[in-house]
Amino acid sequence: MMSYVVNVAFFLIKPLFRFLEPEWAHKLTLNLVKTGHKVFKFDFSKKYPKEDFILYGLKFNNRLGMSAGVDKNAEYIDCIGSLGFSFLELGTVTPKPQSGNPKPRVFRDYKNNAIINRLGFNNKGVDYAINKIVKSNYKGVIGLNIGKNSNTTIERACDDYVYCLNKAHKFVDYITVNISSPNTSNLRKLQSKNYLNDFTKEILNNNNELNKKNKKKLPIFVKISPDETLNSLEQLLNTLVNNKVSGVIVSNTSIHRFSDLPFKFSKESGGLSGKPLFEHSNLCLKNASKILNNEIPIIAVGGVENKRTFQTKIDLGASLVQLYSGLVFYGPKVISSILK
Repeated sequence: MMSYVVNVAFFLIKPLFRFLEPEWAHKLTLNLVKTGHKVFKFDFSKKYPKEDFILYGLKFNNRLGMSAGVDKNAEYIDCIGSLGFSFLELGTVTPKPQSGNPKPRVFRDYKNNAIINRLGFNNKGVDYAINKIVKSNYKGVIGLNIGKNSNTTIERACDDYVYCLNKAHKFVDYITVNISSPNTSNLRKLQSKNYLNDFTKEILNNNNELNKKNKKKLPIFVKISPDETLNSLEQLLNTLVNNKVSGVIVSNTSIHRFSDLPFKFSKESGGLSGKPLFEHSNLCLKNASKILNNEIPIIAVGGVENKRTFQTKIDLGASLVQLYSGLVFYGPKVISSILK
């Protein structure tokens, strides 16, 4: 009954979002969910079948998780977790708080269920997020997506990632190294052969030391771009496998624009997500699965909005699947449509 009320409430207020600046709409939605959870104590996760999928010793009740970007500062863990996700990826966080790129920087196309963002890792800093994680009651798997501050040079980028890793290691279940956002200047250079090998080795060496110190094995995932050529993708993935990265997340947003998108929308710079990204990210997923040949697991994200699109990701080789834009356009009912 409560899930019906929540879905109806989202349906009724959704038309209002078209008149709100997208960042305000996003924050308003999360605050409404947080208030509803506080008042009614709902927990929809109990109504979905349990799969008990195990990856790196972590137990997932189902294969659906929340993507980074929904809860950048770990302020909504308990209420979002109660919607049915088996894992939440928080962030992206950076060592120091930063405001991100100038506004406006988020654009929604409701006709095509598409989003363009150029946020630029706006967040309150890794310490703030860790404090929120420690205080949360969520029992599922928690991952933290980490990045670099905008004023840190690419040559010193690894320092920022290692800093965040050190801060988070004790308190999260996995780390995602975000080197593929198109909204931080030169960040995708870290995927190139000139940087990737030494960069990942340094992070993994630090993680190995922290594993010994904290007596736990923390999986390290790397989130990659869907815009790589087949040759660059193969080179990237082979480097990650050789350096013993735990897994990859396929994929981040795309700088490409596809047909049927309105000109006024598509001319905005930034990363494209949502329904138009589905096939593009699937091609990357298909190629990555073939290259990796089950050597390391894949978490898939990009254009998931129902059971069919979710299952497509699994069929193409994903172990787990994440959701973001589908939640924006369909609300909590998208979770039940996938998990029922």
